[in-house]
Amino acid sequence: MRARMPFDTEKERKTIKFFSYRQVAYLAVSFIVYIQLIQTIYTDSMGFFGMIILIFVLLPVKAPFLYFALVTNSQTGYYMDRHLYYYLRHKKQIGVWRKR
Repeated sequence: MRARMPFDTEKERKTIKFFSYRQVAYLAVSFIVYIQLIQTIYTDSMGFFGMIILIFVLLPVKAPFLYFALVTNSQTGYYMDRHLYYYLRHKKQIGVWRKR
């Protein structure tokens, strides 16, 4: 028995130059969170090298956003946020798309 999943791929194809709206939203949120953390921690007494170190220390904060926005699953071809959403929502169903 094959399960047909309600995948809407048309929304993924609408792009802003190179990125879809969903990817732009992830990148914008990661940029806003990153800048807000830098503004919260930064003080004038840090100096140039302190600021450079702070920028590199806070880079892992952007990792989950970039992972969900830019990495695709090799089996399904969907980006990780959509793949994890469908996987968690339909994990008890058996079908061709789950490769069981």
